[in-house]
Amino acid sequence: MEFYHVKEVWQQALVYEIRKKTFVEGQQIPIQQEFDELYGQTYHYVLLVNEDQGVATARIKLLSDVKAKIERVAVTPEYKGQGYGRMLLEAAEKWLSKTGVETIIIMSQKKARGFYEALGYQTNEQMKIDSAIPQVYTEKRIKRG
Repeated sequence: MEFYHVKEVWQQALVYEIRKKTFVEGQQIPIQQEFDELYGQTYHYVLLVNEDQGVATARIKLLSDVKAKIERVAVTPEYKGQGYGRMLLEAAEKWLSKTGVETIIIMSQKKARGFYEALGYQTNEQMKIDSAIPQVYTEKRIKRG
């Protein structure tokens, strides 16, 4: 299993493949809603690959020098429930800590709340999220590395 902070086109292709398979096909989210990146904005992507096959991915926005937001966390259906989501987020947190990030925000689907809480993310029910998909706001402080 290899972890990448995406820098090459083939890696980006796997990111989009995973998201399409997981969200568009798997959860019936409209493709226009899933692929909402804007030209001119900087996004970072992390990726887990097993023998040239995309396993899991996430999009990261750096909100400031010390705060980041992880979005679009996806594990392909054939790899779900095997710890790869945890592996991806732990690797992403390690990378973010090296960049100086101290706080990570994740606004996840409510059905994934327990997964993020098990990884140390704290839920804030007071934060209201305007979304067609029920979501919850979570946050975690990490040590700078």
